[in-house]
Amino acid sequence: MVEFLDEVMDFEGVKLRRIRENLTDIFVPDPFFYKKGRTDYLPASLPVWYNPRMEFNRDLTLLALSVYVKHFRYDSDEVTYVEALGGTGIRGFRVFVEIVKKRGFSVRVILNDVNPLACKLIEFNKKFFEFPDLIEVYCLDANYLFHHLKKSKGYSLDVIELDPYGSPMPFVPSTAQVLRGRGGLSIMTATDLAPLHGKYPRSGLRKYGVWLVRNKFEAETATRALIYAVGREFSIYSKAFKPVFSIAYDGFIKIAGIVDKGKIKANSFWDKVVFLRYDPENPYMSSFVTLEDIPKGDSGKVRYIGPLWGGGIGDEDFCYLMLNEIKEIPLSNSSKRRLERFLKWLIDGSDIPLYVDLNDFGKFASGQTPPVDDVVKALKNKGIISSRTFFNFNAIKMDLTQENLNELIEVISRLGEQRAAKRP
Repeated sequence: MVEFLDEVMDFEGVKLRRIRENLTDIFVPDPFFYKKGRTDYLPASLPVWYNPRMEFNRDLTLLALSVYVKHFRYDSDEVTYVEALGGTGIRGFRVFVEIVKKRGFSVRVILNDVNPLACKLIEFNKKFFEFPDLIEVYCLDANYLFHHLKKSKGYSLDVIELDPYGSPMPFVPSTAQVLRGRGGLSIMTATDLAPLHGKYPRSGLRKYGVWLVRNKFEAETATRALIYAVGREFSIYSKAFKPVFSIAYDGFIKIAGIVDKGKIKANSFWDKVVFLRYDPENPYMSSFVTLEDIPKGDSGKVRYIGPLWGGGIGDEDFCYLMLNEIKEIPLSNSSKRRLERFLKWLIDGSDIPLYVDLNDFGKFASGQTPPVDDVVKALKNKGIISSRTFFNFNAIKMDLTQENLNELIEVISRLGEQRAAKRP
């Protein structure tokens, strides 16, 4: 939980307040001064972008980067981490405090923002809190920055993070060009959920090259659309983007992928590109199909959503390493519990397409819808692979076959009757 401390000051005409996010202190534009009314959107109201609600997003970065530095640095003694859209720089400063200083890992932190005021604030925080020159600060367009760092500075760009307000796609092609070809880590966040969830189909098509419409599985189709769009750009430069984790939660979708190089590996990405065959009148009979499986001509009310990434949305080995690393990183207990829960769900359900919302089956529960965990346990006892999911806290990931749906109805009905019988 971010602490807003009492220390305030003026800087370049901006009211600043000292905050503490986990172990890291910096100054940010004072939210109490700039947020004038209830309807003000806090980050957009500030002269330099800072969103305290995204602390968990930043915790994910710390966890993934810790795993990468420990297990995937390959032949590099020092990992170069680039935060291309830095804002106040809080993420990069946390990387230094909580990974470099606290744990002794060797990471060069590069902070950048095109906003001159943001750069001045980053430099001010760097000087005020006596951060070393291991943190480099730039004030460049992100696309130009990447090529400058690689060609002019000669850096091997091991990890690039994109966390914009909206879509990361304007910065993905240049990221794909310069990121380390064998073993680089790409981390990116999307917050423009309306087009990704299919509310504005043409916007989704324009930004991501994916036809998206409203559906029962919007959080998952949005995540798979983002992975597809990113992987497509990497494949253009003969690089393969392999997702190692994907999480959709609290207004953002965050994905990370390890990159490999070569035309054959880049071509293999396309082997797992699919479309969602979606029938609005019978959504739980939806399935992933290939382009060749889509019938020509009128398909009635059935919609075909895509292209989408149809493979696993996380790598089991990488996620297990993240689970183990949770014990080592200095995060709050509440964040660690949430990370642990989400990663376990991701491991259990990464290869299961789609999910079932239990709210749609409440009529079978005798008025007593059972807890999701109880339903998952009962399904596993029947030999049905199933899992909780962060895409929908009231849903279960499982293969959508008629046999499995019949078993689900039986489980809900039985557990509902048991709960009803216990009522006084």
